[in-house]
Amino acid sequence: MARETRTYSPDKVSLIISGYVVSGILEMSLEFNSDAFVMQRGIRGQNTRIYNSDSSARLTIEVLQTSPTNDILFQIVKQDKVTKSARLDLVISDLSGHTILQSDSAYVTNYPNMRLSTGFNPRVWTFDMLRITDSNLTGGTTGPDSIFSDAGNRIVSAITGLF
Repeated sequence: MARETRTYSPDKVSLIISGYVVSGILEMSLEFNSDAFVMQRGIRGQNTRIYNSDSSARLTIEVLQTSPTNDILFQIVKQDKVTKSARLDLVISDLSGHTILQSDSAYVTNYPNMRLSTGFNPRVWTFDMLRITDSNLTGGTTGPDSIFSDAGNRIVSAITGLF
């Protein structure tokens, strides 16, 4: 059986905002606003689940205070406060794996809080995505690397056969 070492590489992670490749990212965090499925408790212990089609999410990025990205995002918020019509395309990708996430209806929520001191202080920007249009949130490569891979493949085959 072939073995591989999966490696995460932060320099292969990118955020593209309406064609602009964001630079100076220290950290990114994505949180979906709703669970895809919610359990509905029934009488006599008969429970079921309810599908929620809400695919909205919140993205938070921490950027170097010296990054030109701050200038771009500042101008986006400034113009949006005047026109009230900003709609951004966002693409998050991790080329060290297969992760990609896209939204065609995002906006910057506000200016970041600002802190000035004798040290380094990053800027934290928040984006709300009204809907995720495409996503593939996966790990690294597709090759098997443990005894669990074969078992996982059998489980996926069995599940696929059910539908």
